[in-house]
Amino acid sequence: MAKRSDCLMEWVAQWAGNWSYYHKDYQYVPLNGGHRALGDCTAAFELIKRMAADSAQINCPVPIPQKNS
Repeated sequence: MAKRSDCLMEWVAQWAGNWSYYHKDYQYVPLNGGHRALGDCTAAFELIKRMAADSAQINCPVPIPQKNS
């Protein structure tokens, strides 16, 4: 069966380059969303936008809505 999900925290840790020689793996970067559903979702979305803007390797399939000025 094909894998149907990925872990955003693993992607962010690799993108941020937060390598731990002690654990021999990337360390998670805090979302700083307050451990509440809306805060964590908003923080995750902001991280996805930052990663997409920073890397040609990450493609966002849905256009990001722009704020009205």
